[in-house]
Amino acid sequence: MRFAEISNIRIGQGHPLALIAGPCVIENETMVLQSAEKLARVCEDLGLGFVFKCSYLKDNRTAAQSFVGPASS
Repeated sequence: MRFAEISNIRIGQGHPLALIAGPCVIENETMVLQSAEKLARVCEDLGLGFVFKCSYLKDNRTAAQSFVGPASS
């Protein structure tokens, strides 16, 4: 059986469901920490593995004027 291991979470066939989630782009520190804490609590309550991910620079926006992250500020 093939799987990936992230920290102590195994992802793949034969392993429990794991959620890889987070905001598309970091808007501010508070939002990122609140998102991570909430997602971690929900996953813990449901018995799911959890990997938090988000982007520091989101450069694939459709409009050139769109917010792309703190690197653009």
